[in-house]
Amino acid sequence: MGWLFTDNGSWFFNLKAFSLHHFAVILFFAALFLALFFIFRKKSDTVKWRFLWVLILICVGYKVFNFFFWGFVNPDNLSFLTGKNGDRNIARWIATVIPISLCSLNAILYPIAMKSKNKIWLQYMVTIASVGAVFAFFLLSGLPQRPWHFVEFLFTHWTYIVIPIYLVAFKLFKPRAHYAAKTLGLILLMLIAGALIGLVMNLTLNPQFNPSYLTDNKDIGWRTAAGEYLFNIIWTLSPDGTPLLLQLFQILPVPLLYMILLFPVLVVLWSAIILPMHTKAEIKALPADFKNGCKNFYYKAKSVFKLPVRRSDAEPSINDTVPPPPAKRNRR
Repeated sequence: MGWLFTDNGSWFFNLKAFSLHHFAVILFFAALFLALFFIFRKKSDTVKWRFLWVLILICVGYKVFNFFFWGFVNPDNLSFLTGKNGDRNIARWIATVIPISLCSLNAILYPIAMKSKNKIWLQYMVTIASVGAVFAFFLLSGLPQRPWHFVEFLFTHWTYIVIPIYLVAFKLFKPRAHYAAKTLGLILLMLIAGALIGLVMNLTLNPQFNPSYLTDNKDIGWRTAAGEYLFNIIWTLSPDGTPLLLQLFQILPVPLLYMILLFPVLVVLWSAIILPMHTKAEIKALPADFKNGCKNFYYKAKSVFKLPVRRSDAEPSINDTVPPPPAKRNRR
């Protein structure tokens, strides 16, 4: 079974971006997408949702296997508690199998979005998760050459791309432009949380920042390179070789803050994805919708944080409304 987790040097697993081999793989997954679409397009909404759940649960199964069992069969034997020499190796295991990239996190976020059917989370799937998976799938960013991980990489990223497309094509969800502000807020919270969690994990389990971890746990023969962040959740601390993020980091070489430069790119991508799904009248109404959305957020924030509301800022209540005069009765 170890051959599944070993680079055997086969040409089939040595996939180069935009090669004939790569285009053949793309055509295969495109044909699979179309075949499944025509099979399920006339089914009931219940059957369509079950089909999407099967796809995402396969991805979750991959991650669960990696999380608990991969260490027992891969060549380095990065198991739950011990390394290949019987030494404590928790940090390396966490860095290897915990979902800290966006595509790995999607194995958690997609089921949450699909279970809750929250429009903001579903819009995240359509506008963020699927776009990131497209870049990884077509640029082959991080593609391993071991059979198990080769198939896992291609299938999971294909799934992250097609589930949002199926949601829209099956008319299970319609993206709306006025969800954009809340979706941006959700992404910002995810980035801040990822940076804070990664910082705490680095200060605790990264020998570069905490030399006592190496001594206490006897993690022999393994250190991070100088300046490398071991726990780099959603690339918040460094670009980690991602081409687009490397360009942004050169402009603003500050962890987390450089990700803010990604937001204009997202707005352009969202416009290309979402606006074609709106009518001309809906597009013209977007500024007013955005203004109303900001007002609603303002009033909601005041109520959540229990801030004093000035009378001039308060929303009109029923008591402020002058009742209409009583209707006159026709007298004969």
